[in-house]
Amino acid sequence: MWLVLNFVVFVGVNLCSSFLFALLVNTEKPFLVTSSDNITVDYGETTTLIYEVSGNPRPVLIFKLNGRRLQGVELEENGNQTKVTLLVNISSQVECVAENSLGKHRVRTRIIVNSELNDFYFQVI
Repeated sequence: MWLVLNFVVFVGVNLCSSFLFALLVNTEKPFLVTSSDNITVDYGETTTLIYEVSGNPRPVLIFKLNGRRLQGVELEENGNQTKVTLLVNISSQVECVAENSLGKHRVRTRIIVNSELNDFYFQVI
């Protein structure tokens, strides 16, 4: 009886250790790469930002525009690539934050909007 119990405990502990080791090996902090640090668009045009996202567990993405969190952002996901399309009418900074249980990683993209008013102003001077 003692031999059987000892065997069950030994195998159970080893299986549990192997499972925990597998979890630790396959986890990684979030990491983001963006398609561009600076984008210039004309007033009224949309811009598409592309991010390569990695991490395990899969990171949650949070988008901020000039420091304020954007709600209801529609994402187009394909594997590790995520696309977001925005209509920004003033020059702004977009921040993407990838977050999972192991940490956060953030990248920022500056969007410069050429407006008709700015073009006219530069022509007059």
